Amino acid sequence: MRRDMRIFPILILVAALNVVGLQDAAAQGTATAEAAGTESERETGALMASDAFIDLPSIDQPVAQTDQGARDLAIVIAVEQYHNLTNVAGAEITGLDWKSFFSGHLGIEEDRILFLTNARAIPSIIERETEQHLEKAHEDGRVWFVFIGHGAPDPTEHDPEPLLVGAGAINHTAEDFRLGAIPKSKIEELLTAGRQKQTIMVLDTCFSGQTEYGQSLTGTQAVVPDLSRLQPQLAPRDIVFSAARHDEAAHSLPGPTVDRPAFSYALLGALRGWADTTGDGVVTAEEAERYVRRTLVGMQTPSLVADDPSVRGAALVTQAIEEEPGFASTIQGLINRGQAFAQGGPCEVEGQVRNMDTQGQCCWPGQAYSSQMGSCLGSPICPDGMVLGDDAECRQAEEGEFAYAESTPSGECQTGVRCRQMGEDAFRGRGGTRDFEKAAQLFARGCELGDMRSCSGLGFRYNRGLGVERDPQRATQLYEKACEGGSLRGCANLAVSYQRGDDRPKDLRRAYELYDRACAGGEMLGCTNLGVLYRDGRGVSKDERRAVELFSKSCEEGFMFGCAFLGDHYAFTDSAGQSWSRAAELYDQACRGGEWRGCRNLARRYANGEGVDEDMTRAVELWDQACQMGSARGCNDLGYRYENGDGVEQSYRRAAELYDLACQRGDMWGCNNLGIRYANGQGVEQDWSRANELYKEACDGGNSYACNNLGRNYAEGRGVEQDRSRAVRLYRKACEEDVLRACSELGFHYASGDGVARNLTRARELQEMACEGGDMVACRLLGNIYIVGQGVPQDWPRAYELHKKACEGGDMVGCSSVGFSYTYARGTQHNVSRGIKLMKRGCEGGDGFGCFNLAQLYSRNEKISEAAKFYEKACMVESPNGEGCNGAGRRYFLGEGVEKDLDRAIELFKKACKHGSMWGCHNLGLQFNEGTGIRQDKRRARELFERACQGGIENACEALEGLD
Repeated sequence: MRRDMRIFPILILVAALNVVGLQDAAAQGTATAEAAGTESERETGALMASDAFIDLPSIDQPVAQTDQGARDLAIVIAVEQYHNLTNVAGAEITGLDWKSFFSGHLGIEEDRILFLTNARAIPSIIERETEQHLEKAHEDGRVWFVFIGHGAPDPTEHDPEPLLVGAGAINHTAEDFRLGAIPKSKIEELLTAGRQKQTIMVLDTCFSGQTEYGQSLTGTQAVVPDLSRLQPQLAPRDIVFSAARHDEAAHSLPGPTVDRPAFSYALLGALRGWADTTGDGVVTAEEAERYVRRTLVGMQTPSLVADDPSVRGAALVTQAIEEEPGFASTIQGLINRGQAFAQGGPCEVEGQVRNMDTQGQCCWPGQAYSSQMGSCLGSPICPDGMVLGDDAECRQAEEGEFAYAESTPSGECQTGVRCRQMGEDAFRGRGGTRDFEKAAQLFARGCELGDMRSCSGLGFRYNRGLGVERDPQRATQLYEKACEGGSLRGCANLAVSYQRGDDRPKDLRRAYELYDRACAGGEMLGCTNLGVLYRDGRGVSKDERRAVELFSKSCEEGFMFGCAFLGDHYAFTDSAGQSWSRAAELYDQACRGGEWRGCRNLARRYANGEGVDEDMTRAVELWDQACQMGSARGCNDLGYRYENGDGVEQSYRRAAELYDLACQRGDMWGCNNLGIRYANGQGVEQDWSRANELYKEACDGGNSYACNNLGRNYAEGRGVEQDRSRAVRLYRKACEEDVLRACSELGFHYASGDGVARNLTRARELQEMACEGGDMVACRLLGNIYIVGQGVPQDWPRAYELHKKACEGGDMVGCSSVGFSYTYARGTQHNVSRGIKLMKRGCEGGDGFGCFNLAQLYSRNEKISEAAKFYEKACMVESPNGEGCNGAGRRYFLGEGVEKDLDRAIELFKKACKHGSMWGCHNLGLQFNEGTGIRQDKRRARELFERACQGGIENACEALEGLD
């Protein structure tokens, strides 16, 4: 666990809509980015007290060039920029200092140093690249492993193990947080598998799970790991340097102008010679430990763990000849002064502190006291349960307010910028649960106070329905206000409204003008979307050269959307001289630059082997990275891989978790796919009601496939009261959005007249449209129309061709139907063996009708045991056939082809009746009436005979007349 001590950036939210140029079936829409309304600006917090300034001695240049590490290997992981957590100030530059020490002083070759920082420091990449890098380990060399960043106990465990926290960790839930971290034990497992003679582990972190001000890093009540779980699991000759005890924080250097990790700074200094008390130019592990402990005593307690006592006195480095520059005494002076200040007793105001930064005065955590100004300066970090008011003072949070870990108040705000900052934090869920409604209220307040970027951000929320009822007209009005007020992001978002026609007729020319204006002013979102217009020839003459110029400009300016679009150009534009390899390079650049769309597109390249060697494992890692970087669609894609076992061990449970995360982040495919898991009971307990809730959420959010799924459940009454009229409306909505399965379902309802007026012509048109579009079920149903002659002349040859097409396209019922045609010479030549083969194929594929037709065929040919087997199979397959269940029940009742079993017969008659077999209801009624194999029940018998009679079974009508 670490802290970002005195720099409090305004964290930027740049949300985008459909920015990937070429999209798969799960990502349909226009390739246009829409941003949430904030520019990339940075604000720093406190003014610093000049009398506490310290001049740090340099550690970035080697003292002496040696070759003592020629066979060594180094791994440096330095995480400064966290996606959702407090940043670790100075981690990245200090990681580079370690890298310089390894290459410059120890003489480790560059290709033997692995350096991961920020967006690339996520669990999947850390694990994969560490494992691969360790393959270079030499049996006579050492492996140095350095981690600078957050550590925490696993919040999902009662007896938690320590975690090293990756850059993408999110503290919305304990499970989210755990997903973004890697167990320390996993790193140790990887290290012990190497061939090296010794491992030197440097952990500049701690595992208390709280900030130095007592705030939870994980978003849950922290449970400090058991000491036994903190003990290194390494070989006897290995050593571990740790920054602090299990219940301490790992601090930055004291002094309000210093933002560098204290432990790494002191340890690197020790290895330069500051720890050499004997003057022999050699620094041992024990000397290094003594130095850092002495330097940081009173602030934190570094430690050295080594099972083999002899390694404590062995040389870590030689030619460590730099004299101690007074660093330890300077740091101790600041620490002691801080302790003396702190001894002034508790502050009168709860939560305020005295320390070296406040010079004995009572200030809020995170502030520094300026003797020149005579006041506490800087942005407070309010303790848990408190929020920052507009007077820069912390106060107790009221019910429903946010108590953020960073300088983000949550009450009323008096400046537009402050409101926008608070809105961004509410939207991201920093320090608590996401609250879209609260975010929208804060953006509205910021807009009222004249902050045009708040207006643009509020417009984005109205356009997407985030925290407010979706209102594209209101969104456009806000974009116009923001644009007129000078926000180029507002102009770019207004252009998106004109391009898509959100609340007005599309006006591509106006969109072009606005994108051009934004781009000319340096808004790269405008340049990127302007490039899309030139690429597609919308509103302007198509000009690929100009598009590439704009994408390149955006990319060069560090706008990673532009890099991703440029990658699309090389991947999919013929005139580019298609270059998958160049596309992959650009996607990789965007990914490394923190743009999850680059990671996601690169994942698809690895999955398909386009521009890179096919590597599903690597693709999964990239989807994982995109997910952890905040990509809802990346989480959905990763869930799909777990569902199907592509590159990972198949796990419906894990798939459901990822779909849930995607859905929570607003991805409607995630909601739809999670609904399917609940419908099928895969990875979660089956729950039709929950499935329908998710389908409705996804359908209302624009996912037409979810509308189709919800329609089917209304048609069949699964988890909802049966309502075929509503089913028809949902099918129609999905069909209008080109969901072919919905068109076919709608055609079926027009043919049957269920929920809509019967219209055979419309039924046939819909099935033809869906079949031509590639829906094989529609082809089969269209074939059935020609068999029955519904609205068309009966045409068996046409039916045969359609069923054959359906079968070849993977529809098993179609295969059974083709088999039927061969067996009975309907529309094609007579070929019984071919027919049986196809019906068996359909039966084995889960088609109950195929099994039933086989049973009938075998029964007519007096192959009784075969008939019994296929009747029962018809009943038991994925799509049960009611008549198959009835046929199987009769075989058990009579003992034909199977041993007589009345209990089994009754069980099968019940299933037959349930699945629509009126003969099954009649036969079950006979058993209740006569008490054969079941307790006699005349009332139940009457109900069953009535149902069967109404279903057209004359024997049931006669049985009713014979009842008392």
